[in-house]
Amino acid sequence: VFFHIFWVVTLIMQSRDNLNHQLIKQRVLDLAGGYKCKLPADWYAVLHALTKYRDIHADAIPDEMLSYAKKHNRYIQRVRDLDGAIKTGKIQVSKKHEIGIPQGTSMSAVLANVYMIPFDHAMKTLAQSYGGIYRRYSDDFVLLIPKAVSRSSIRTVIRDINVMAQRLSRLQLEKKKTKVLLYTKAKESVVKLSEELELSPSVFDYLGFVFDGRCVTIRAKGLFKFSHKSRHSVRQVAFGQNQLIKGNNMIYIPYQEAYHRLTGQYLNMSEEAQTFRGYASRADKIYKTNNPGYGVKIDDQARKVVKKSQLYLNERRK
Repeated sequence: VFFHIFWVVTLIMQSRDNLNHQLIKQRVLDLAGGYKCKLPADWYAVLHALTKYRDIHADAIPDEMLSYAKKHNRYIQRVRDLDGAIKTGKIQVSKKHEIGIPQGTSMSAVLANVYMIPFDHAMKTLAQSYGGIYRRYSDDFVLLIPKAVSRSSIRTVIRDINVMAQRLSRLQLEKKKTKVLLYTKAKESVVKLSEELELSPSVFDYLGFVFDGRCVTIRAKGLFKFSHKSRHSVRQVAFGQNQLIKGNNMIYIPYQEAYHRLTGQYLNMSEEAQTFRGYASRADKIYKTNNPGYGVKIDDQARKVVKKSQLYLNERRK
């Protein structure tokens, strides 16, 4: 659905570090059968482990572990080494957290989505009342309102959403990361609404893509991260090749691993592969489907950055 004029509200909520533990358990209980139901022992054990987690601050990692990680891609050789470092006080571990869940576990993303169900329902109802669309990915969500709404009224909507977030999920919006945008197709422009209700040029930046009113592109930060990792991988391969030429056969297996990673992830131009270029190609096709007139340069950007990586490999080999 593409409208000629619409408001876009992009909002960021507080992260998983702020999820209320009682609400997490209640949301899971609601899914399991409601207030009359009791959580099975194994479910409760998993929730207890996730909500009572502890962590180690990056600054508290000893220098010798950091040095070991540079050579072996891990901080310790055996798990019991970590246990010993904690018991002797070599590493300081935090107290059990009263709020939030750890990131990176197989259950974290699921629990975060379960936690947000009542808020999602409320936001969907709000969007439908304006004939609009609501979408959320993790803590990053967008509300599209394709109606003639005044600047002051759209600000009132933001305040209502914040109240809704606190009431239903005990979370707050990240004020600095919340944007209210107005898109006008006739002008091919995206402008941002300030607290003072003034408009200034801007872009719609969401989930790695940027729309400036005329064209969709990959976010510059995403291109930079891919290019940085690619160049690092190229240097690894070039170094390994040089070592093999000098007769250092001990590096053969690490070189082969680095080479396959480089060619498979960073230099692969296939449109079907599960790579940066493949992802960009699929996204490019989706944006061009039923396109009402805006440009799409996603695949062009991806091909250029992969091509640069290929040329960089040739330079390093020389």
